[in-house]
Amino acid sequence: MRRLYVLESSAACRVARWVLARKRLDHEVVDVDDALGAELLSRTGTDELPVLEEEGAVVIGAPAIVSYLERTADAPSVFPEDAQKRNQAVTLAEFAERVIGPLAAAALRDAQALAELRAELGHVREAIGRRALDSGMCHFGDIAVAAHLVSCQGAPGLEFGRDYADLAAFVGRVRRACGQH
Repeated sequence: MRRLYVLESSAACRVARWVLARKRLDHEVVDVDDALGAELLSRTGTDELPVLEEEGAVVIGAPAIVSYLERTADAPSVFPEDAQKRNQAVTLAEFAERVIGPLAAAALRDAQALAELRAELGHVREAIGRRALDSGMCHFGDIAVAAHLVSCQGAPGLEFGRDYADLAAFVGRVRRACGQH
């Protein structure tokens, strides 16, 4: 049995959940509280989430979990077959984790971060326009960017549903492709 330990509000945890769903893999999702977090820390040596446990394997962090699932689980793949597009998907996932995620968190308390987040959301729109995102495959880049865009929806002053309705629709398409209605 696969068990995925998560924080509900974490975009990285959302990525792992959506990839498991996209690959149609049975799994149990366990929300981590303080006590379970302390137990996981003692077992794994880190407090990083998500954590996937499966038949003795322990995999920590969304990128590592996605890579592990690609090696061990059947289709559908969340990586394009074309090497250039595969690299692009990984780069977009890293962009989501390293840029959109931190800016979305900072935008909750900082007007400058909100301005930077708006600029980066423009880059997401450009990637959709170039079909690097939202090409119909629902690859790792799509999933990671969409998962991090969910975190933007609560940023005060962003009006995500109105000003970024196109990005909200993109998130909806990715959610549906991953079976996350």
